[in-house]
Amino acid sequence: MVFQTNIKSDRSILDSISELFSSKELVDELLLNDRYLISLPILNFIIPSTLKTYIDLIARTNLAVTENTHDSQGLLHGKKLLVIANQINNYPRNKNQDEVIKKFESYFRYIFEYIGVTDINFIYAYNQSEANLDRDLAIANARISINNFISDW
Repeated sequence: MVFQTNIKSDRSILDSISELFSSKELVDELLLNDRYLISLPILNFIIPSTLKTYIDLIARTNLAVTENTHDSQGLLHGKKLLVIANQINNYPRNKNQDEVIKKFESYFRYIFEYIGVTDINFIYAYNQSEANLDRDLAIANARISINNFISDW
């Protein structure tokens, strides 16, 4: 078996350059705004892959973060993030679900604090897999939480 690890095709070089331009545009957009809203489903205990790709593009050294030999500094200080998440699967409200939420929030905090955003809030709508009273109540409660939060945001 032969592996060629140091040879890049012209296509992969162009893809890399395109990714860098996209990354700069996304970080520039974040630098221009003071508040960010991310709305997403929690799928299989984690974020969708498209959001993971977005995060990979914005958490970039020399764009959203400066680094030197001693430490790193995120450039998005004073910015605010609101994450609104719905949980599609009907996981029972127990320790397991609380652990999922804790890991979910920890992931967001780690990434966004790395790029400088420290004012991070979460609102959840549980039980979204079926049309029933629990789902309707969860949506109503999330709407109330959103309206209350936005009025002070």
